[in-house]
Amino acid sequence: MSIAITDVRRDNLRKLIDAMGGATALALKLKYANGTYLSQLAGPNPTRTIGEKVARNIEETLKLPSGWMDTQNADLAFRAWATSPHLPASLRVVPNQKLLAQGKAEAAERQEAERHVQQTLDDIDRVISEANQVSGAAEQTLQDAVRNLGFKVVRTVALNEDGPRDLPVFGQVQGGFDGVEVDYQNPVEYIQRPPSLFGAKKACGVYVTGDSMEPRYYAGEIVLVDPRKPVRSGDFVVVELPDHRAIVKRLVRRNDNGALLCQLNPREEQHVPRSGIVGLYRIVGTVTE
Repeated sequence: MSIAITDVRRDNLRKLIDAMGGATALALKLKYANGTYLSQLAGPNPTRTIGEKVARNIEETLKLPSGWMDTQNADLAFRAWATSPHLPASLRVVPNQKLLAQGKAEAAERQEAERHVQQTLDDIDRVISEANQVSGAAEQTLQDAVRNLGFKVVRTVALNEDGPRDLPVFGQVQGGFDGVEVDYQNPVEYIQRPPSLFGAKKACGVYVTGDSMEPRYYAGEIVLVDPRKPVRSGDFVVVELPDHRAIVKRLVRRNDNGALLCQLNPREEQHVPRSGIVGLYRIVGTVTE
């Protein structure tokens, strides 16, 4: 909240009066007859306001920086002025010990407050860091344990009730290695797009058929693929085969010669040459309706 300029000027004049040792002492430096006028401007019960002309006259007479009287919290500028070796001897003041002590106390309080705030921020950063480490370690432990069994943690995606119903779902993909034909031109249906697939133009859902990928995926379940996501060893993928066929598998590894794929039920691995793979798409979740 801003302070009225008259209040700022009065506060600064009081600083000058205090530093000079009283209204009478300051009045002499300002070439006033006595301190009565200053008391009317900045006494306990002021009866006059400090106008533009009076403020500028005080600054000019005392060699203060232009605009100092209008500056809120002008303590530092005043102390630099009051102790300046270039100030005429008639204007120079002996620093008021009470004012200096008060300034030191205020500075110490500010430093302590800043130290406390910084310590609090450091503590918050430490807690967040430790929480992330614990969370990351727990997730990694779970991933390692599940991977040892040949699985990964399944990510179930809830449909967005308010999202657009524009995500195409295509016909069934088989868990076995032969695959079934998928009509990519005519989706079976459209479902609401999960938030994680907003902006993914080529993302889609595919129905699973067969039991060769149980207990990871079951027949009739919709798996979601996002072509934007990179495919890594260990990912579950939809593999597009020649003749518009497709299968769901786990990628063990791949190289320039092709990909080693794995099914779960019964557990079996098979190498598919590069020429036999049209596309390899990472499964990013399954749908629960």
